[in-house]
Amino acid sequence: MELIFIRHGQGEHTLDVPANLQLTDPALTNDGVYQAKSLRTQFPLSESYIVVISPI
Repeated sequence: MELIFIRHGQGEHTLDVPANLQLTDPALTNDGVYQAKSLRTQFPLSESYIVVISPI
């Protein structure tokens, strides 16, 4: 079994620490969206994979 841990792309809550750490539902920044989309080519998924995500 192989486990791969990937941290999310850049989020709004990481731009102005510590002030933004209290954001209730931070979104990804434009850079974060690009980073997440780039992972598709690096880690193509199949139906046999199990993906676990955090609430954020």
